[in-house]
Amino acid sequence: MISVPPPDVPVITRPPVVEPHAGGLLIATPSVSEDPWRRCVIALLEHGAQGSFGLILNKPLDPGFPAPDWAQGALRRLYGGPVEPDRGLALRIAESPAGAEPGDQPVTVEVLDMSEPALADSSVPWLFFAGQAGWMAGQLAAEIARGDWIVMPDRLGQALVSEPEGMWRLMLRGAGQPMRIWATMPEEPFRN
Repeated sequence: MISVPPPDVPVITRPPVVEPHAGGLLIATPSVSEDPWRRCVIALLEHGAQGSFGLILNKPLDPGFPAPDWAQGALRRLYGGPVEPDRGLALRIAESPAGAEPGDQPVTVEVLDMSEPALADSSVPWLFFAGQAGWMAGQLAAEIARGDWIVMPDRLGQALVSEPEGMWRLMLRGAGQPMRIWATMPEEPFRN
């Protein structure tokens, strides 16, 4: 006998295909099981015909990582991705306009090599990243079509003010049905 879920129970297949754009987020679906992509949240900073570039927002660097001295002033030190892991990048968070909610601020990106001096304006909050995430032309579109990524075009500000621990679940809870159910998945579902 075949069991069919009641009509009010969402059947999870894959997220809707949404065209990504710079300034949006990519949230890994549970089908992505390999590190560093497993349960990651990525700020998509460039997306076009030539390819895409982003930074993983929820993978803190190991405390023993040999970051340059100038990275010590960062709000957070994060693993940005496997591309050019010896390159340091700084993502500055611009000030919110008067009356804006926390997390609504625009984002500016400044790319620095690990050998460069500290950011000139240390009063502006910024994040340090070692490495970056990158996709060749058409690669990201294929991964989205396969169901590997949820595209969230308007949540980058919220992700930047969220703590890395729990960010994946937080972003999924705001993704709507049926994806929000994934936020309740245990770390290792096969051991459940």
